[in-house]
Amino acid sequence: MDNGVLTIDFQGKISTFNRAAEEMMGLNKEDVIGAYMNDVFFGDSANESFSDVLIDLVMGEQKKITSEIEYTKPDGIKIPLGIN
Repeated sequence: MDNGVLTIDFQGKISTFNRAAEEMMGLNKEDVIGAYMNDVFFGDSANESFSDVLIDLVMGEQKKITSEIEYTKPDGIKIPLGIN
């Protein structure tokens, strides 16, 4: 599988979400492009680790993160996500 890529602009909106990201995360590109990251990724306690990583990156707390976290897709399936 290819690398899932998403980008977030300075306003916190998702500006890129590729096909691999769709497949891995179980989300549709049409639903996330232009949406605020907090509307898409926050609020689900199962994905707090993922949300924390996004916050750290957006706030500049960390310049680069290399880790693997568990992500729960909307259908409830848990998958490992490598973030780098």
